[in-house]
Amino acid sequence: MSNTILFSDTPEHFYEQLREFIRQSIQQELSSVTRQEEEIVYIKKPEVCRMLRVSKPTIDSHVERGYYRKYHIGSRVFYNKTEILAYLGRTNQMQSMRATPKEE
Repeated sequence: MSNTILFSDTPEHFYEQLREFIRQSIQQELSSVTRQEEEIVYIKKPEVCRMLRVSKPTIDSHVERGYYRKYHIGSRVFYNKTEILAYLGRTNQMQSMRATPKEE
């Protein structure tokens, strides 16, 4: 923090300078604080099946092919919801490209 000396001719002016100095100091501190990443949401296989409208073996096949990952937390298996939504977005985009008729 910088050394600042406040000079004033009236108490009101002094308090105004003090308020401004405190405001600037707080803004400086807040700007130096880095934002933490968003919290990761993990979901179970049945929820992934519902989201993608596929069976449990299909989920296993997708993991083997590297479309998204599974995460072992303790003895349980979870999937990152962000990864599932990204996969869903990619597949929807590919399907819409196939459905669009080509102009000749």
